[in-house]
Amino acid sequence: MRLIVYSLMFISLSIINVRCVRNTDSSIKKHKHYDNIVDVNLKLVDIKTEKFFGHSFLYIMNDFLIVVDVRASMDKGIHFYDKHSFKYIASTGIIGNGPGELTRTGAIGIDKNNNFLWVPDHEKMVIWRYSIDSLMIDEFYKPSYKKEMKSASFIITLSLLNDSIALGKGVFPISTSNFEMKTVVYDLFRNDISEFGYEHPETLGMKMSNSYFNLSIENNLYVNSFNKMDLVTICHLNGSLKCNVFGPGWNNKNKKNQAYFCGVDFIDDKIIASYLGGDEFYFKEQGRPWSNNPSKFIIFDLSGNYIKTIDTGSQFSTFCVDNDSKRVIVFFDDRDNPLAYFNYNEL
Repeated sequence: MRLIVYSLMFISLSIINVRCVRNTDSSIKKHKHYDNIVDVNLKLVDIKTEKFFGHSFLYIMNDFLIVVDVRASMDKGIHFYDKHSFKYIASTGIIGNGPGELTRTGAIGIDKNNNFLWVPDHEKMVIWRYSIDSLMIDEFYKPSYKKEMKSASFIITLSLLNDSIALGKGVFPISTSNFEMKTVVYDLFRNDISEFGYEHPETLGMKMSNSYFNLSIENNLYVNSFNKMDLVTICHLNGSLKCNVFGPGWNNKNKKNQAYFCGVDFIDDKIIASYLGGDEFYFKEQGRPWSNNPSKFIIFDLSGNYIKTIDTGSQFSTFCVDNDSKRVIVFFDDRDNPLAYFNYNEL
């Protein structure tokens, strides 16, 4: 009888232990290697334009490829192309210090349903609302509707859930010279920002909190990929954690001058993240430090399982995904033609 009781207790404890392991495994993914590599260097297709861009953000909006020239190397900083043919269409975002003009453009928000762009100016500390319909018929168009950024906390990356609510990354000062980034919800019409959702406990502070954000309404998910930690957090749109994804460099998170993720997006039912996984800087002959940007993408499924690594063979700074055309469009740093794309459905 005692043997039977002990056996039943062992079976019960085993079942409980298996359930705990399964629950833990579903929210934690650890990867030792990202070594399933696909080389796309020879499959890159150049996008040739007559305009010269500095460091730029890339976006897909309906039938447009939008290039936001952060350094504003021309008289306008936002450029529209046909995303199918890459034919130039129009430019907006007049550079200057006057009303409705831009001085230091940040990452923009896109309202596809109402045909608006939300464009932050981090020097004037405002967010302008641009009407696509108006700027397409008026080359001298300037927006008139804006929201003032609050100095105590403000949003720097915004992805719209609807015409009034956005999720993204916000900046929160922690001293006169330091700040940290957190996931936030932003009410555009009330101009109200507040912390939102899950944050990994080790991603706090000046550098460790730096991350890249994107969301997918279709998949009911948002992701944060961290620059100073080999970590991707996948969350439901209600803010609850789905999965923490730890990469091979996670145990090196305290090593100085290491950088990991530099951008993230969704490819249909998968996640694509640009990945460095090495020294943040390198030194040229004169001893000056230069930024070391990624040349690879890591592909995960929506549960954080590693699928493959895409190697472009060249360093790049930003990218966007065109799910309709099955393309990844990349802004390269060390190619004669900075804009190029590859077809991911052919890989």
